[in-house]
Amino acid sequence: MLEDHGWVIRRLWSYDWLQRPQEELHSLCTAIEAAKVELAERLEAGAARKRAVDVEIVTVDRGDVVEIGLADKAEDGLADRLYVEASPTADFRYELHDAPVGLLAELVAQVVATEGPVHLEEVTIRIRSAWGLQRAGNRIQSAIERAADVAAGSGRVSWSLGRFLKVPGTGAKVRDRRDVQSTTLRKPEMLPPDELKEAVRHVVSTNFGATEDEVVLTVSRLLGFKATSAQLRDVILAQVKTLLDASELSRSGDLLVATSKAAPAPVS
Repeated sequence: MLEDHGWVIRRLWSYDWLQRPQEELHSLCTAIEAAKVELAERLEAGAARKRAVDVEIVTVDRGDVVEIGLADKAEDGLADRLYVEASPTADFRYELHDAPVGLLAELVAQVVATEGPVHLEEVTIRIRSAWGLQRAGNRIQSAIERAADVAAGSGRVSWSLGRFLKVPGTGAKVRDRRDVQSTTLRKPEMLPPDELKEAVRHVVSTNFGATEDEVVLTVSRLLGFKATSAQLRDVILAQVKTLLDASELSRSGDLLVATSKAAPAPVS
């Protein structure tokens, strides 16, 4: 299926890699160079095109095998949506764990206004970083969670699907995390379910249907991931299942297609 879409596939078997890592690495490098030559020949053969197509190396982890390929860089209308990280200002009159709950609630609201939907752990990282702290102990975590509850009680933020926070009444935007400073933003478990669902809707609706593999690959790239780990694949497919269960998507053969119940997937 992926080869039909222009991929040049090289499969790496876990057993071979463990037994002969240097030989497999050399073979992989050779295959990548050969793939570049093959892609260049394809482009030359299609010289009628008005411009060359940028490519990138992407990987998909399927458990016992990792697929590596060259694919066109996505031109999906969402590429300029880089993830923006909040920079709250600390009040150094207080130790963080002793700061008034109202002050911390204001900082929580500021972070969520910039980054929502966002995991509470990420909000905690922004606030403790403002105080120059490398970690947040139990007292700090409890203080910020209490502040999040206060902010939610005032209506400035709301809890969304567990420990994620968002601005009430706002939808999720699909954001590119390739250049984020906070490495935890790229953990699959830190991806907001609302944002994942919006990305899935966008891929399915704009392509008039897509296979599960196509959804996983494209959503991963929209979020700024070049490598699609097994865990990332799982969290994306979990939201595909949620949309299927909600009848926003249905199956038509191998394709996932949008239904009349599907929420619109704006790109601007």
